[in-house]
Amino acid sequence: MKKILFVVPILPGIGGIETALLNLIKNINREKYSIDLCVYGDYIALPEKIPGDVKIIPGTKEMKYCYVPYNTAKKDLHGLEKIQLYIIKGIKSKLGVQAVVKLVKHKYRFEQYDIAISFANDAVLNGQFVGGGNEIVADCVNARVKIGWIHNEPYRCGCTKEYYEKIYSKFDYIVNVSEACKKMFDELAPSLIKKSRYVYNTFAISEIRRKARLENPVVDENKFQIVTVSRIENNQKRIDRVIDVCRILQEKGYDSFQWWVIGDGPNLSEMQAECKKYQLDDHLKFLGKLSNPYPYISAANIMVQPSDFEAYSMVLQEAIVLNTPLIITNYPSASEAVINGDNGYIVEKSSEAIATKIMELVDTPEKLHKLNTYILQHPYTNDVAMKQFYELLK
Repeated sequence: MKKILFVVPILPGIGGIETALLNLIKNINREKYSIDLCVYGDYIALPEKIPGDVKIIPGTKEMKYCYVPYNTAKKDLHGLEKIQLYIIKGIKSKLGVQAVVKLVKHKYRFEQYDIAISFANDAVLNGQFVGGGNEIVADCVNARVKIGWIHNEPYRCGCTKEYYEKIYSKFDYIVNVSEACKKMFDELAPSLIKKSRYVYNTFAISEIRRKARLENPVVDENKFQIVTVSRIENNQKRIDRVIDVCRILQEKGYDSFQWWVIGDGPNLSEMQAECKKYQLDDHLKFLGKLSNPYPYISAANIMVQPSDFEAYSMVLQEAIVLNTPLIITNYPSASEAVINGDNGYIVEKSSEAIATKIMELVDTPEKLHKLNTYILQHPYTNDVAMKQFYELLK
């Protein structure tokens, strides 16, 4: 039996990377592979989500102090521990995460593995480095195969060509989550093309369907039901377009619709205020973060994703699992998620284009029926993604 080590900073209980990791772990064949999971920030919000046969390797308290929010980290700390927390937060604030990683990575000692995977990619956000798992896998783990994962468009991660080529030269494979993102990485770091691969995310298909049956959202059968599940922010996710689309629909006389927006984020209060300002409350509901969005996805006629960019959005395939067609914007990896005209539509990145496609489906229900029929006849499976993954392990 081969041994796999996954390395991530923390598991806070939310986010696409965490979901992708847990889904992949659940889908790996346990007759051939055993799994260890190092959470080097030593914080797991929902340990019950991790399969019981996965061995957890804790991180150091210094990395926990670095990664976990201050108010969470300081709970149950006293005396010297609180002083250490202040020191580590200060180092992180002034010198960045990399300084803390360099300070403590000598404390990580691992046994021999067949495969070691740094699953959460490094990034530079708002001028601050986020990551560290790459260095731990590259420098502290003895493994036959080392793999680094990238979950966003490589250009959006904020890392330079020099950084990519320096850190990933120590890896056997660099994995992006879509072919479009792989092409971007190859353009950014051409010296690593031979190591470059893409592997789609996997899904807990039966669990998604089970959760969708747990609730019955209140649905007005006379209204066209729309759902958006997203972080509520307007730089990438462009939730502001939802407001604009609703206004266009009303102005065009399309008044019989209900739109659920599920998620939390920095622009939630702003979007709720805009909704009230334009008197959209009867049609548009911001439901906030829900532990189980699947009943709403299942009950919707269509899912709309108005983003400016995505690597490979997991919620789109979750919608397909629940037989809900899609309207998404034409970012680079869009055609890998949607077969245009078969299981959904890809439109221009504009509120007008999204509104026009919604009106078309309202006016011609046979087109919506065609989408539903295609999805039912082509059920989603993890076969492609798992084949891609196992190819890395040979």
